[in-house]
Amino acid sequence: MNPSDINFDDLRNLTIGTVESVSPREIRVLLDLNAPQNTALNTGTPTLFPKINGYVLLPNEAGALIGMISWIGIEHSPYPKRKGFKDFDLVDLPFPLRKMSISPLGILKQEDKGYKIERGVYSYPSVGDAVVIPTHEQLQSIVENKGENAKIKIGNSPLAANAPVYVDPDKLFGRHVAVLGNTGSGKSCSVAGLIRWSLEAVKNDIGLDKNPNARFIIFDPNGEYTKTFDGVSGNVRIFKVAIDEKNNGFEQLEVPAWMWNSYEWSSITQASGRTQRPLLRRALRELRSGSIDSNEDELLSIRRFYSSCLVELKNDYHRGASAYKGKPGKNEFGKKLQSIANDAHNDSQKSLSVPELTAKLSELSTELESIASEKYASFTNESGEFIEYYNDFEKANIENAINFIELFLSKIGGVILYKGPDEDSPVYFKDEDLPNHLERLAQEQNVQQFLDFLIMRVRTMLSDTRMSSIIGTETDISLTDWLDKYVGKNNAENG
Repeated sequence: MNPSDINFDDLRNLTIGTVESVSPREIRVLLDLNAPQNTALNTGTPTLFPKINGYVLLPNEAGALIGMISWIGIEHSPYPKRKGFKDFDLVDLPFPLRKMSISPLGILKQEDKGYKIERGVYSYPSVGDAVVIPTHEQLQSIVENKGENAKIKIGNSPLAANAPVYVDPDKLFGRHVAVLGNTGSGKSCSVAGLIRWSLEAVKNDIGLDKNPNARFIIFDPNGEYTKTFDGVSGNVRIFKVAIDEKNNGFEQLEVPAWMWNSYEWSSITQASGRTQRPLLRRALRELRSGSIDSNEDELLSIRRFYSSCLVELKNDYHRGASAYKGKPGKNEFGKKLQSIANDAHNDSQKSLSVPELTAKLSELSTELESIASEKYASFTNESGEFIEYYNDFEKANIENAINFIELFLSKIGGVILYKGPDEDSPVYFKDEDLPNHLERLAQEQNVQQFLDFLIMRVRTMLSDTRMSSIIGTETDISLTDWLDKYVGKNNAENG
């Protein structure tokens, strides 16, 4: 704004106060004695001033600093000195002066065809600078959005003489947006209006015969938006928990149990953190991986199992001597090693589809059993009980066992590391398998008393008619089909 363009008489008539203090987040303003108290006529147009959320300007070298009024009050101050008057005979008592706080918003710059707003404040005012009321044109420039993509009209601003307000849909929906207000202030209507106005603006832009590639998902627990989008072009899909035969156009809401992640299962079943939640996560992981493993070939299954055994032995090795020396580590490790040897022997006896695998499994079983048998011991005590135990294993024994399994895996294709699916992957499983698998895990871990109520809650939830209609897995639907149905296909093919 050039100084030659400034009409100082108009600026003087618009002045309503001076800056009293300045900080990065707040500017305090002392209002003049003759400043408007309710309605301002300074700009030639009746304007409500001062009021909360109103705008004021602070002229500076860059243009004018825009400030929003955030506080208005009266503070007792010394009696103001008036020019041309000698008030020496007055008693100096506290005098009520009006003050207000404003929050800086940006810079208003003058251009050839009006005004333009720049974000940020890089030039703050000084104490004593004048504060003015914006004109009608300046108010419109503050509240209006003059961007090229600002095509959606969301209403009129009563703060700027009912100037229309436009927004850019990319900026509005590309960020986090909150519609706030008191009860009954119109929050739901505003949300519905934003969606309708956006769709109508896009339709006018691309043509009435085309559907916009837009997706709006509304969670409506109170049923406020049931009739809101009647008449909107395109297919508006409405899903409900229970379908009333009288209400046509509704579809059954289905969120199958296999789509829930472990956090959602833990939350809905109120699983405790110490025992129930770890076993629930394990059950979900095994059920999801089981649906994949059932289709894999026999060789891949063998590689996966003994890769897991190798990882477990390496964990014992890195834990140190307590894992294979002294009680109870030596006995647990000996039983574990013997169990792996027995599994290898049993697998070698099966009719495997790969003949050469039988000899390799038999060789692995012999090597591991020889290590376990070397430390095995037993005796009969005075009561006639037969006691079995293992002596301390040496570090070399653990290394040999690990080497034998690594050599075996290298001959059949190598180690397979577990890559999923994990307990949060949306992989299909039958809902009735979850409580049954939880019950089996509880028996294996000998923690039935801690999981009884969890299993009961899961069974109750799955047997409930209302819940089963939502989370049931009777309907065979893939994740891709579910997303197409509820989120929508590309280019709004299905609405």
